[in-house]
Amino acid sequence: MPSLQVTFIRQVTYKRELQTIVNKKYEFLQTHTARRSFCSNEYLKGIDPLVITAISGHKSHKSFMRYNKVSGDEFAGKLEKIWAERGV
Repeated sequence: MPSLQVTFIRQVTYKRELQTIVNKKYEFLQTHTARRSFCSNEYLKGIDPLVITAISGHKSHKSFMRYNKVSGDEFAGKLEKIWAERGV
């Protein structure tokens, strides 16, 4: 995938020193990335959060919601879709 071949710069603090790491974007991907993407995408598709929590292995709804990275615009779109289905 071409978008993963781009150079990506990440700054991290390690032992109280700011370090810059430069790699291809795909080298930063981990299983955590896939898990977070799955949770966010399924949530936006309308899957019940309790179902996603059970699949992803989160211990509580609170931990799932901290983990779930959905923007305010995406939440608004989800709400508009629900209202449209209800005819509101």
